Order: sequence, then structure tokens, then C-alpha cells
Amino acid sequence: METNQYDYPSIAYPIPFNKLVSDKSMRYVDFGKRDARFPPEIEFGEVQDASFQDVDHIFVTGSSSNHLYSNINTMYSIMLSSPRASIVFVDFGLDAAALSALIREMRFMVDYFKSHSHARIYYRKFDFSHFPAWWSINDEATRGGYAWKVISYFDVLLESKRLVAWSDGGNQLPRSLDKELERAHKYGLFTPYSGGVLQSWLHGSSAKFLQNHHMLRKVLLGKGMCTGGYLFIDYANDAVMRTVVFPLVECAYTKKCISPEGSSRKNHRQDQAILTALVQSARIEKSCIAIKSTGVRYHQECDSDESCRKSREFLKGLLRVH
Repeated sequence: METNQYDYPSIAYPIPFNKLVSDKSMRYVDFGKRDARFPPEIEFGEVQDASFQDVDHIFVTGSSSNHLYSNINTMYSIMLSSPRASIVFVDFGLDAAALSALIREMRFMVDYFKSHSHARIYYRKFDFSHFPAWWSINDEATRGGYAWKVISYFDVLLESKRLVAWSDGGNQLPRSLDKELERAHKYGLFTPYSGGVLQSWLHGSSAKFLQNHHMLRKVLLGKGMCTGGYLFIDYANDAVMRTVVFPLVECAYTKKCISPEGSSRKNHRQDQAILTALVQSARIEKSCIAIKSTGVRYHQECDSDESCRKSREFLKGLLRVH
């Protein structure tokens, strides 16, 4: 299949659609190939079972250059919250300076893990050149529907078959993840409430697509929005995989679903809106409800290596005495 038969016919695919979907090596640049610039302990291929000797979950995060420095702080906060959990970093477009900073900090991370756990760090670079133009992270109106985020954590779900947590760069995690992990294990998925209701942030065309293709039970427009930037999914929960994750991935590959014409970040929250519609339809308990349910702090951004230094060194100092 050269194109996605459910999408707009005008969309051009650099490689056949079925190859893009079925062959993971098409989604990442030089997937599995070692890069000598990184510490030798960094992994570049599929997530290995050895990453789960201490815990049953793994984190995925990633960014382009503009969020890299705050994303490094996010990685340090992950290490403080779950010091035995491995981390997959997805490069969504780092320039030379940002990549150099990431490699520098990964040296500290590797040394910490070697002393405290069996956790590993994985690096992979998303290959936007193999995707249609609408996936571009540089489109300020839609940011590619954030479809690249969905595909990145879905790939780790399939590789690990464990509990996978996605965290946006800029998040500062709470010191204990007991509540998040307990809910994810019990209900198959956990993501907090983000404010607002689905009616305000789901584009009508997306709602129709979901309904017309029987991807959910019902669009519940009055329900609260989920936080797509802080998400825990348990691969072992068949119901969640069937009713939320697989439909979300199908939608992510389809512009007509996740980022329809006429939508923008002003009237539609792309992956977050689709995730919310699916989670609320599936009636997953404890997620996306308007109560104080987690201690995560969002949007703790700093935009340069220097402006992030103070908070970065503070987090590293906590790790040194952890």
C-alpha cells in the first residue's frame, strides 16, 4: 500500500505507507547503529529485557533543540523519581550544540546508573524525512499533530511489552511515582487532568472520523481533558491496548483524524484531544478527572544551556546524595 487509504488523497509519502508502518527502521535514522560520539554504554537499538532487572517500567522522552535543555532537567527528575528505570530519549531534531550538550549530560547519567542500578539509556533519532510533510515538528500551527510523540512511545511499548511512561520535556516529576504506577497497573493507563473539557478542544472533523470508523464507543464532549504530556500505559492490559492505544496509533498516522484540515493548536489539541476522547470513551478510572492527583510540575522550561544550568546542577546535586 503506497498511501493511507483513510487519509486525504493529496498527501505524498516519501516511502510506501505500509513500509513506514511495518518497518521500524524506516521511522528512525540509522536505527540500531552505534554513534561513536556517545558514551559506549548508550544503547541505539531495541529496548532489551536487561533494562528491567530492577523495575517493570521504562520512560520515554524527547525533544528538538528548543526544548533540549529543559528536557535534560526532565531526565534528571526522572532519575530522582525512579532511579532504577531506564530512559529512551528520542531526538526530534537536535542541532549540533544541543546534541553536544545531551552527550555531555549523558556521561553523568551513565555514571550514575552504573553505580546505582541496571538501568540503561537509549538514544534514537526520529526520521521525519520518511514521513509526509504534515508531520513536521516545525509547523507552528499544528506541530505535526504531535503524531511523532505517539509513535515514539508506542514503539517502546511494542519493544518492551512493559509499562511505558511518556514525559514531555519541561516536566518536573514528583519524588514518588507510587500513585501513578499503582493506577497504571490497576487500570492499564494513567494520565492526569489538564483543564478544560473535550468539547472545547476536539475538532469536529476528528470527532466524526473517530465515530465513523468505529474507533470508540462514544465521544463524550463534556468530559475533562487528559494530559498527553505525562502518560503511563501498561502493555499487559489488553482492554486499554485495544480501546485506547491501537486506535490512537491508527489516528496518529492519519492527518484526517489527528490533525484535520481547518484545525490548529488554537481549536484542537491534536494527540491530546484524541487520547482524551479514547480514554473517556473507555471509562478508564482515575484518569483525566479534576482533582489534585499528582505532584508533577509542567512547563518548567528554560531555553538555553546557561539558563538551565542552575536547576540542572541542583538536580544533579540531589542525585549525588541520593
